[in-house]
Amino acid sequence: MIEGQKTIDQNLYSRQLGTLGLEAQGKLIKMKVLIHGLRGVGIETAKNLILAGPNAVILHDNGLVELHDLASNFYISEHDVGKRTRADASLPQLKDLNPYVNVDAYKGELTCDYLKQFDVVVFTDFYDINKLIEFNEMCHSQAKPIGFVLAGSLGLYGFTFVDYGDSFRVFDRTGEELRSTIVVSITKEEKGIVTVHEDKKHRFTSGDHVTFTEVQGMEEVNGKTFEITVVSPYTFSIGDTSKFSDYKREGVATQVRMPEEMKFRKLEASLLMPIPQGKHELDTADYTKSPDQLHVILNGLFQYHKIHHALPNLNNEKDADELVNIVKEVNEKNKKSMDIEGLIKVEAVNEKLVKNVAYFARAQISPCASFWGGIVAQEVVKFTGKFGPLHQWLHYDCLESLPEGNVNRTLTNTRYDDVIAIYGRETFDKLQTLK
Repeated sequence: MIEGQKTIDQNLYSRQLGTLGLEAQGKLIKMKVLIHGLRGVGIETAKNLILAGPNAVILHDNGLVELHDLASNFYISEHDVGKRTRADASLPQLKDLNPYVNVDAYKGELTCDYLKQFDVVVFTDFYDINKLIEFNEMCHSQAKPIGFVLAGSLGLYGFTFVDYGDSFRVFDRTGEELRSTIVVSITKEEKGIVTVHEDKKHRFTSGDHVTFTEVQGMEEVNGKTFEITVVSPYTFSIGDTSKFSDYKREGVATQVRMPEEMKFRKLEASLLMPIPQGKHELDTADYTKSPDQLHVILNGLFQYHKIHHALPNLNNEKDADELVNIVKEVNEKNKKSMDIEGLIKVEAVNEKLVKNVAYFARAQISPCASFWGGIVAQEVVKFTGKFGPLHQWLHYDCLESLPEGNVNRTLTNTRYDDVIAIYGRETFDKLQTLK
C-alpha cells in the first residue's frame, strides 16, 4: 500500500470542506476503515467512503461473484461470475475513485487481532451473530474504542447499527452556523432574562450555550458561557444574575458550540435493550410504521441464521413459516428484557411483516442498497466527531411498494433475478420497456 495523504487537497474536497470543515476532514484523512461484505450495501458504502477521502479502505469479501450480485454491485460483470471473489472483482474500479485513498483487499480470515489496526470496522450483510458479538466486544473494549457499524439490506427491509464506545465525543452535533443576536436588556434576578432586539428572533433553543460580548454595565457576563432556557422567541434565561452589576446598554449574545458525550451499548446488550439511555423510541424514517416489530424480526433472523447458517430462501413458504415461529419465540423469551425500559412494545408479532422479510431476505436491489450504503458511509464519517451519529439503530422497510395480487416470481437465471423475486415478472417487463 502506498503512503496515505498527509495534507488536505482543498481543490478536490472543496465542497466537502464546506460541510465538514477542516477539523473533521483532517481527522478523516487519517482514518483506516475495514468494510466486510461487497454485495449492494458494501459496494455503495465503499464507493461513498472512498470518495470522502479516508486514509485507507480495506475490503474483505472472499465469496465468489454470483449472477444475482449484478443486481446491486455495479463494479462486477458476468465475466466475474464463479471466477473471482467480490473483493477482487470490485477492487480495480474502487481504486480509481480517489488517488489519495489506499484501497486494498484482504483475503485472510477476520480475527480480533486483525481488526485492532482499524479506526472503524463495517460489517454488511453478515449474520453470524456469535462472530458479530465477539468482534463488537473487542472493538468496544479497547482503550480507544474502534468504531463498529453493522448494516444489512434484506429485500425491502434494512437496518443499521452503530457502536462508538462508552464515551464518544461529538464536537458539532448539527453542523449549523452559530447564531448571534443583539441584546437590549438583561434583568438582575435569580433567573436573569435576556431580551433581544424586537426586529429579529434569537432562534436559540433550550440547552444551547451562549457567550456575551460588548455588554456595558453588567460586564460580568462578557466572555462567560451560559446554558440558556428559552422563554419566548425574543427572550431567554441565563440563570442567576442577581449579584451582577446593573445592565446599561448594548451587547451581543453568540451561540457557543459545546462538545457532547455519547454512550453506546454493545451489540449483544443493544439487541435486547435497543433504546439508549435518554431516548424514548427507536429511530425510524417513517413514523407510520413500527421499528419495534422490525427489531424483533431482526433478532429472529439472527437466530434463524444460527440454526441454518443461511438466510431464508427466496419466496419459500416453509422458511417463512419457520421464521414466524422463531420470531414469536424470541419475542416471548426476550419480551421482559426488551421492555425493561418500558419503551419497546411488541405484544403480538406481525406475521405478514415477518413473512415479507423472509420471502425477500436474500435479494438485494440497487435502490435499497444505495439508501443503506449512503447511511453507512455517512456514519463512518461521523466517527470524526462532526455531526451526531446514529444512536444506535435504524430500521426501515418499503414493503408497501410490493405489487398487489398474484405475481409471477419465477426466476430466469439472469442478473435481474433479485428484482424479479421481489416485484415479479410483470413489473420487471414494464421496467424493461420504459424509455
